[in-house]
Amino acid sequence: MFPFTRTNLHLLICSIVFVSASIRADDVYVSLEMGTSETKANMKSKHTHIRSDQSLTANALSDSDFSRLKLGKYLTPSFRAYSYVQISDSDDIDYKHFSSHQLSSGSSPQDIKIREKITVAKRDYELGLGSDYIYSLNERWSLSTGANIGMYASKVDFANEVKLRNIKGLRSLRENIGTNSANQGLTAGVNLGIGYDISDKWQIATGARYSLMHGNTHQLQYFGHKVDYSFKDATQYHLNASYRF
Repeated sequence: MFPFTRTNLHLLICSIVFVSASIRADDVYVSLEMGTSETKANMKSKHTHIRSDQSLTANALSDSDFSRLKLGKYLTPSFRAYSYVQISDSDDIDYKHFSSHQLSSGSSPQDIKIREKITVAKRDYELGLGSDYIYSLNERWSLSTGANIGMYASKVDFANEVKLRNIKGLRSLRENIGTNSANQGLTAGVNLGIGYDISDKWQIATGARYSLMHGNTHQLQYFGHKVDYSFKDATQYHLNASYRF
């Protein structure tokens, strides 16, 4: 659920006021947009090298599917403004990682077998405002370019069940050291698109968007160290259908 801090609440109120004014006016439109997002992921760990499975996790969390619902108004034939909400989902990850650790115990070192059972899921939310400039190529085809700004909320559900074996004098130990991570901040994007008017009411379009998410970093706990995953910028490709009232 989108976290309602004071900043987010102010943004939501502005969006509602904008939408309410648009609904009472002519040339209102609603648009449903669906697509895929490719995020550039950066990784950092202070304690050890990056494991191969952690790199694969970063790659998996970088790709997601998203849906964006827009409600707006054509202020002129060439300019429109809108408010939007967006939900993005990455694929769930579930795997096991095996390693060993040498423990000094008395006069002889002891090798401990370690199994990590890891599950990861990531979801992002956005709420914001945007506008587009439209250039008509002919009666049916048009090009658009625009920008948006808003707030995002990002959540990673992370579980890491660690099992230690071969501990002298003790049974196997099992503990979930994973903790969820969540953050929020400002997001902004620019987009390009091409649209086709099926009729006076319906339009279909496709395009691409480049988005920035300020401070979108998640820290996940693995056995013996933590890894920071940063997802700061994304390229989104989308298809949408719009209905003009």
